[in-house]
Amino acid sequence: MAKQLTEVEELYHEAARHIMGPLRNYWLNHAFVRGLQWLRWNTAVTRLSEQVEDRDRIQAVFNKIRANQRTIIANLTQRELKFEITPTGPDDESIRAARLGEAILRDLHRNQRWEVVREEHMQGVCKGGTGALLIEIDPENNLPIVKPLSIAEFIVEPGSRNAETARWCIKVEALPPRTVKALFNMRKDPPSDAHAGLAPFQHRVLHHGFGNNSTIPELTKVLTYYERPMGKNKGGFKVIVDNKVIQSGKWPYPFTDRLPIAVARETVEENQWYGTTYLDDVRKVQVILNGIWSGIAEHAKELGTIRALFPASAEPYVEEMTDKPGFQPWPDGVPLPEYLEQPQLKNWYEAVLDRAALMIDDIMGVHDVSRGLAPPNIESGAGLSILAENDTSPTGRLVKETARCWREVSEMCLKIYQKTQVKERTVTVDTGFGPERFPHKGSDLSSEFEVRVPAEGLLPRSKIGMIQQADKMLQMGLITTPAQYIKVAELPGAE
Repeated sequence: MAKQLTEVEELYHEAARHIMGPLRNYWLNHAFVRGLQWLRWNTAVTRLSEQVEDRDRIQAVFNKIRANQRTIIANLTQRELKFEITPTGPDDESIRAARLGEAILRDLHRNQRWEVVREEHMQGVCKGGTGALLIEIDPENNLPIVKPLSIAEFIVEPGSRNAETARWCIKVEALPPRTVKALFNMRKDPPSDAHAGLAPFQHRVLHHGFGNNSTIPELTKVLTYYERPMGKNKGGFKVIVDNKVIQSGKWPYPFTDRLPIAVARETVEENQWYGTTYLDDVRKVQVILNGIWSGIAEHAKELGTIRALFPASAEPYVEEMTDKPGFQPWPDGVPLPEYLEQPQLKNWYEAVLDRAALMIDDIMGVHDVSRGLAPPNIESGAGLSILAENDTSPTGRLVKETARCWREVSEMCLKIYQKTQVKERTVTVDTGFGPERFPHKGSDLSSEFEVRVPAEGLLPRSKIGMIQQADKMLQMGLITTPAQYIKVAELPGAE
């Protein structure tokens, strides 16, 4: 007999039906980036399925997507996050509180590896069009923790146009049973139900490498439900494991006007809280590219052996031929053997490869400048900077989304820090006269603060261009000290 679903599980299954399209695209894009590209979406069972393999045919994969995706992520994460807090007033106390907030954010950024979290977040946004940063509170030290979630790992109330201000959200995790038991102090290991409903190929996408025949790990599905206070409803949270509520409580956050998530979208989908991604379009061209390369590989396979033509009357002499140097007898009046001329591929067939690869580059916004190559006739720093600026225009919106999400995350983290850190802690604060070790509590932060993550500081720049600009400013007298030159050129030690 099937177990009865909890209210949270019913909400999750109902909401998942509303984003079936984005989920389908996420899993397809995830598989394509990994190199599993001979597949299809089985509409009958709404799962990924592999194409029927024909051992007599070659299924080549020329993974242009992964090469370009690495370039895009490298450009998006080239420069580290910087946090600026505007003081609430001109007095020394307000300025000191703002510098304290910046120091706390730098400390969280370093200790919790926010740059790694940022890269994982951007990967999820590029694959699924939507990705979230979820802030939770560590039960050990009450510090805020930032977790990246793909669209397959979270969901919000259907019909919401703004994910952050929706009524509720659900986080989906697949954890080892023993881990779940330890986290929630359960008496016995919960069942391994995270794979329920997955097809064999989806198991391979999730857990198997190429040529890896390892067994599928046992995983338990964990749903965490957050509902923010609205009206008479006081909100709260619930944790669901094995169709049971194993943990619940009051709303744990000091803010009530939003959920503890910041959602980024690669391309905005009007009237929806989720977005789309360029990988949805690239997949179609990648399939064409793989098909052409497979045809060329089959052509080379069939014609790899050189064939010779000779008269049937000379067959006894051909059978006696060896590869030893010397003379070979041949009957008089019989034509000599001739090599069979291999058929050549048409030029237009090979040209389609270049066109398909160029189309993928255009859709993904990756060109020579993105890969660190510049035209030979452009050598000035200004020219290189202009090229780099224009080349980053497709990813410019993602940079703005990154800055917005981390600004919201920073503000939520400081609010949590202000409420939960009642014991004295120490951070290093830049007071303007050098670093200073500053003991503090959460209450030392300003009651109101505005965090800024400059988007222009996240845009990738040409290092050679920055150095040449600094040289020109030095010649014009705009730079007068080595420290100014190092800062403008962004050399090591600029901080």
